[in-house]
Amino acid sequence: MMDKFRDSTPALVPWSIVFGTVIFFGIYTVVDRMPPVWLNSKRSLIIGPKQPQRTTSEECPYAYIRQAYGKHHWAPFIKKLSPNLKKENPDKYAAVLEIMDAIHLCLMLVDDISDDSNYRKGKPAAHRIYGRSETANRAYYRVTEILNMTVQKFPNLAPFLMQNLEDILHGQDMSLIWRRDGLSSLPSQKDERIQAYRQMASLKTGSLFRLLGQLVLEDHSADKTMTTIAWYSQLQNDCKNVYSSDYGKAKGAIAEDLRNQELSYPIILSLSVPQGDCVARALECGSARNIRMALQVIQSEQVWNACLLELKTVGSSIQDWDHITELNNSRPKQPFFFLKPPSSILIPGQGPVLRPKGVSLHYEVELGLVMGKTVRDLDPEDHQGALDAIDSYVLAIDMTARNVQDEAKKKGLPWSIAKGFDTFLPISERIPKSAIPDPHDAFLRLSVGDQLRQADSTGLMLFRIPRQLSDISRVMTLEPGDLVLTGTPKGVGQVKPGDIMRAAIEVNGKDIPEGRIEVEVKEREGRYEFKET
Repeated sequence: MMDKFRDSTPALVPWSIVFGTVIFFGIYTVVDRMPPVWLNSKRSLIIGPKQPQRTTSEECPYAYIRQAYGKHHWAPFIKKLSPNLKKENPDKYAAVLEIMDAIHLCLMLVDDISDDSNYRKGKPAAHRIYGRSETANRAYYRVTEILNMTVQKFPNLAPFLMQNLEDILHGQDMSLIWRRDGLSSLPSQKDERIQAYRQMASLKTGSLFRLLGQLVLEDHSADKTMTTIAWYSQLQNDCKNVYSSDYGKAKGAIAEDLRNQELSYPIILSLSVPQGDCVARALECGSARNIRMALQVIQSEQVWNACLLELKTVGSSIQDWDHITELNNSRPKQPFFFLKPPSSILIPGQGPVLRPKGVSLHYEVELGLVMGKTVRDLDPEDHQGALDAIDSYVLAIDMTARNVQDEAKKKGLPWSIAKGFDTFLPISERIPKSAIPDPHDAFLRLSVGDQLRQADSTGLMLFRIPRQLSDISRVMTLEPGDLVLTGTPKGVGQVKPGDIMRAAIEVNGKDIPEGRIEVEVKEREGRYEFKET
């Protein structure tokens, strides 16, 4: 059981950068409540007070953890988010790396103080060498340096940094209250406890990942994906803490969370299984006997299988993280729009989609907004106003004559023709607004035959719906009944005559009956034939 986790965890991204639970500083005073267990050989034991020094030398807690843990762990994530950033804007690239490395390492320093950890990845924790006061103070100092640097050199990034630091502290507050007040501070029902824990993790761990996406992209378009990745990271860390003997050796003890009377996902789950009272007793009184009995419950097949299911569920939703890379290779600075003629619409139940001769025909599944109000010059910050203007939704397949479009682009010509052929917009029945409470939290699928081609969340839109409606309405007035398509996820591809396309939309894991399309592709008769010129 102890090594199940190591063998069954999907390999997604370099998760080694996030095995430490992410917290923030500010939770301990600078009173050195515990002296160092041992002193580094470069330091001398001094009787009496040390001379005050500014800790900018190589010999300090921050330099120690940086050397022990390494640096630039966030570089692969930056490359995913913006493949060309390092080449196109090296100053920003270096700044983002410095910000993320510094915040992450400082969180680790104080995390180890909070948990009273003896080790970090098999090496003595920094506060065991330098003491709590010096370690916490160095974390404060380094974060202050980063804040000042960001404000002075990259003021446009400063709001993202400060907001996420505030959210991290909020999540840490929740964790500390649970530790102080025990189980009485948690909801009594299992689902409510899990929801509360996820909220804490979204603040404490999710904010660090969201910060990266916001610093790189300078907007919130990747927030949902980064939050999902952060939750997966939190699950990994929680499960390793109680199921991995190797992780236990690196931290100095198995089930460190339980021994420190901290909550984790396996611990939350185990409270609701038979003999869950053993876990509750261990959280209230962490004696060796209570810890031993609680571990038997936490490491049971029932709890382990529930943890594994959650890991696989979350992992499957981010396996295709290359989606962001694909979308951001040539990321536009603002939304770009085109018009499709009403004659291109293929109403529900009708078909087929007709492929003109010589055309490379591609599909793009999209969420469509049916406008219910007149919208003109909408404020991009008026999120509620934007959503209130929507009457209902449809699922749509935006068909594109790709080779026609490519030739027009090369010549600098409009490419409306590539989008405007008859039957080039199959749509579903109208979906009631109540069926999609949040249009940024739906899941789109498109299959060709038996092969799933597109499957992704609307939360990955490059530009959120309020921003899209704002940019459109600055140029042209939107009227009731207008249909706005919001963009397509990864997986766009070609279809040929004889193929059958099926599209669906789901919310909270359930398909919406009105949001289904099934349509065949056939060859179009007539005089039109595309030939390159």
